[in-house]
Amino acid sequence: MIDPKTFNFVAQMSHIFFGSTLTLATVLFWNPHGLFYLLPAYAIITGIKEFYWDQKYEDADTRGSNLLDFSLSQLGEYVSLGLYLLKGSL
Repeated sequence: MIDPKTFNFVAQMSHIFFGSTLTLATVLFWNPHGLFYLLPAYAIITGIKEFYWDQKYEDADTRGSNLLDFSLSQLGEYVSLGLYLLKGSL
C-alpha cells in the first residue's frame, strides 16, 4: 500500500501539472483569447471538484487539504500563463 503522505504529495504535483498543461494546451491549440474563457471556467470547475466532489467521495486518509489542492491547481495555471506572457514579451 502507498503511504498516504507520499500519495498526497504526488496528487499535489499532479494538480500543478494539470493546471499548467491545460493552460498551455489552450494557448497552443486554440488561441490565446481562449484563456479568457478558460481561467474562470477552470476556477469554477476546480472549486466544485475540490470542495464538493473530493469532500464527498475521496478517502479522508489520502485526500489532504481541499484548499491546498485548489490553490495548487490555480498556481499551475497561472505560472504557465506567466511563462507564456514572458515568452511573448521577449
